[in-house]
Amino acid sequence: MAYLGPKPTKPTSKIETNYYFFVSNLTAMSSKGVLVFDPSMVQTQPTLPKEFIWVGAKEGFMNSTENSNDGDHELNEPLVDLEGFFKGDEEGTKRAAELINKACVTHGFFQVMNHRVNPGLIRAAHDQLEGLFKLPLEKKLRVQRKAGDLWGYSGAHTDRFSKELPWKETFSFGYHFLDGRSIGSDRPIVVDYFKSTLGGEFKYAGWVYQRYCEAMKKLSLVIFELLAISLGAQCNGRYKSCLHRAVVNKERERRSLAFFVSPREDKVVRPPQDLFDRDEGDHDQGTRRYPDFKWTHLLEFTQKHHRADFTTLQCFFQWLPSSNLV
Repeated sequence: MAYLGPKPTKPTSKIETNYYFFVSNLTAMSSKGVLVFDPSMVQTQPTLPKEFIWVGAKEGFMNSTENSNDGDHELNEPLVDLEGFFKGDEEGTKRAAELINKACVTHGFFQVMNHRVNPGLIRAAHDQLEGLFKLPLEKKLRVQRKAGDLWGYSGAHTDRFSKELPWKETFSFGYHFLDGRSIGSDRPIVVDYFKSTLGGEFKYAGWVYQRYCEAMKKLSLVIFELLAISLGAQCNGRYKSCLHRAVVNKERERRSLAFFVSPREDKVVRPPQDLFDRDEGDHDQGTRRYPDFKWTHLLEFTQKHHRADFTTLQCFFQWLPSSNLV
């Protein structure tokens, strides 16, 4: 395995983009009294704990996909080849952009190939999950997410909710992108976070995820360039936001890496003006569907006031005028 050590860069002080990242391990939970997510007790559960039963979840999913016939069918998401884009091939770039646009208008997700993220780095990132989630429960709880925080360990989100819990563990951390550059070798933020929360023995894991975040940042910028406009509110509701849920099975654990791209917290989110200029003849698309808002306001809403679901944006804009934030 190649060494994944620091690459010198020059840090700046202005935050341009925050990258939210978590790794998850779908296992089980067991406790009596106070809710504690303890994967080591998975085999002791004769029945599914009531806290994990989602009442009306299927109906909500079917409504969110606007499908009145069947919410359980497999979606035919496209496999987008990025090779043409990287080679500067105009036809290949156009084809990739068309596939991404169609997927986002239809259901909101797609897969990519020839993305140029090093396969060895991807394997290393997955390999480090074992050490994270096999830690003793006491140590994981010492780095548990605090109320209102985004970073740290969470077992089934029992730190926030007491019912309709997700059957998973997550470990979240931030990667900040400053003025077009990642934070330099004098302050590798992911490495520092791993060392300060989990201890020096996780320094190597920190470097793996530091490099993984840097690679995923580059890939995310490619995808945004192909989209030309962002998802959700920034495209005036034209693109779908897919309600995503991982299905748990009793045969094996499912490990996932997720990389979330968000604007800096003081960024005002609005659709590009040329989106309206292009849609002047379309009354539905030419009208603003969402008011301007700051990303930090949406973060506060989803972390303190509302559990994210397929109604999040609508509920957010109903709440915002009375929040004293604007």
